[in-house]
Amino acid sequence: MKRMMKKIGICLFTIAILLGTMPLTSVKATGQSTITTDEANELIEKALDGKVSNDITEQEINEIAEEALEGKTITYFGMECELFGIKIDSIQKATENSSGELDLNVYFTSSAVYVLSVPIPQLPKEGEVSINVKNFPDSAFREYVRRTFDTDNNDVLSVAELEVATRIVITGNTQIKSVKGIEYFTYLETLYCWETSIESLDLTSNKRLTLINCAVNQNLITLNIMGLEELEILNLNVTGIKDLNLKSNKSLKILSAWETEIDELDVSSNSELESLDCSGTKITQLDLSQNKALIVLYVNDTDIKELDINANLALKQLKCDNTNINILDVSQHKNLEGLACMNSPLAYLNIGDNKKLIYLNKTDSTVNLDVVGSSFNIKEAFKGIDPNNMTMICGGDLDKETGIVSHYQVGAPIVYKYDCGTSGNGEEMMQVTLHLNVKKGDSLITLNKELSKTYDGQPIELNETDITVKGSSKPITILYEEKRENNWVKLNTVPREVGTYRVKISVEEDEFYHSAEIVKEFEITEVEPAVPHEVPPTGDMNPIGFNIGILLISAGAIVYSMKRNNKKRKV
Repeated sequence: MKRMMKKIGICLFTIAILLGTMPLTSVKATGQSTITTDEANELIEKALDGKVSNDITEQEINEIAEEALEGKTITYFGMECELFGIKIDSIQKATENSSGELDLNVYFTSSAVYVLSVPIPQLPKEGEVSINVKNFPDSAFREYVRRTFDTDNNDVLSVAELEVATRIVITGNTQIKSVKGIEYFTYLETLYCWETSIESLDLTSNKRLTLINCAVNQNLITLNIMGLEELEILNLNVTGIKDLNLKSNKSLKILSAWETEIDELDVSSNSELESLDCSGTKITQLDLSQNKALIVLYVNDTDIKELDINANLALKQLKCDNTNINILDVSQHKNLEGLACMNSPLAYLNIGDNKKLIYLNKTDSTVNLDVVGSSFNIKEAFKGIDPNNMTMICGGDLDKETGIVSHYQVGAPIVYKYDCGTSGNGEEMMQVTLHLNVKKGDSLITLNKELSKTYDGQPIELNETDITVKGSSKPITILYEEKRENNWVKLNTVPREVGTYRVKISVEEDEFYHSAEIVKEFEITEVEPAVPHEVPPTGDMNPIGFNIGILLISAGAIVYSMKRNNKKRKV
């Protein structure tokens, strides 16, 4: 870069300044560094590098210069001053075939003028890209682009230079905070940008990318790889990335995302995925039903509780150390060669008969289990567990046929051995300690007898077969009450007489079950009076004859009564 620096001294103005007849533009502030006008010009020239174009304005130039000299105090003939202003003296505009030149008058006082000449980069032709601040705002990345791809040193990326730019490697360059301008590299196939200071990556224009390694960038929080259908390898380990959209990355084979902020991971569109490492993330579940090509799976140090790998029979390596997984069945994974499941609360591990499984890293496990009441079904608690592979050591009884575990004590663990199967190293056993969080269940009382009846002189009686209690083992209490004038009065004996009654049947809580009570109202009713029996007439009886017969009988009764009365008078 050509730089001219020429002092134009005008004696009268200089004397005026020295005599103090002209006010200084500013006074030195405490803590500011002091530089000469020559040094100030160098800073301005450096700041303008890559930012000058044919249409740059004086205001833009002054803003750039002021930013470059911020915090600086300038000495001029022993006096302290600051930038007074910059004026464009002349401009030779750049073309597609040649660069231009911008001549500036730099004023540190109203009289002290320096001439600064700054080149204007050659204009790009169709398909070319200028290496300037507008296209590459990050100075460190801009310098990398200029140094790596601008082979003819004209600050322009030609079509030919862009076509051979298939690889960008800025690994370890912590000065780079942005790769804005990477969108111009449409032939880019591989990108290595790990251990930089990049905060975001938009690679949607780089359709030919097959490999991206942006690991060890904790400032990197956003990554846009939509539309990269040829992407095969993605490494974003140890980054601040939380959201990751992989729906369009149909060719993805290797995804490494350990120690990221990802809390959800959808790989349902990545059917060619062969290796997945999401260890140390915040994911709690993972759907792998569409990833039948999966060979390597690492989910260490996650909060995953269930791992369904029934569709992933090609697996050779599986690591799930330090998870919340309770059950793990790999008995159908005949290609499995390595399995690590240390420090996970496994109730059981089933490896089946797999002689290929040489590397098996497991530990005895401790499991916390919520149960209700005095028994539970271990087959319901842990899907797929085989009670026949369990050997109880202490803490409870196991019915291997039903899976019912009983006779345990509150606060005491259940310990058992589990036969995991056979690996290439022989029979594999695992000891499991169950810590039960016993919650009291609800007791249930059922009355199996109808108590209401008609008075028969017999008392109401309830025996063991009449009452069913599920839950508490405490004795049953039966209390009878009689309703008298809308009040219930406690009885000391069982009901026998006519009246309205109710019975309260209760059981107290025990170690495993809550108390319970039922109330049943019933009545003992009076016997209904007998109704006189009437002989119904037969169908052959003549109604007229019947009535005449009645009259004759009545007349005979009257005659008999009169004769009886006459006899009494004679006497």
